[in-house]
Amino acid sequence: MILHCVRAFDILLASKKELRPCQRWTIHGFRGRPSLARQLLDAGFDLSFEKQYNDESFRLTPPDRRHVETDEDY
Repeated sequence: MILHCVRAFDILLASKKELRPCQRWTIHGFRGRPSLARQLLDAGFDLSFEKQYNDESFRLTPPDRRHVETDEDY
C-alpha cells in the first residue's frame, strides 16, 4: 500500500501496529528527517523518495526498502 502522510505519522504508526498488515506499506514522497525515517523503517515501512528529499534519510534506508519516484518531471 502506498500512503501519502502529512503530519500524521504518529497515527499511521499506531494504525500499522494495531492492524499488523501482511502487505508492505510505503510512505510516498518521504522528505522527513533521519530520526523519523529510522522510526518508520523500524516499524516496517518502506520509504519512497521524490526529487527533494533528506539525503541522510535516503542513505540510511536500505536499498531493498527504498523506492525512487518517477511521477515527477525530472
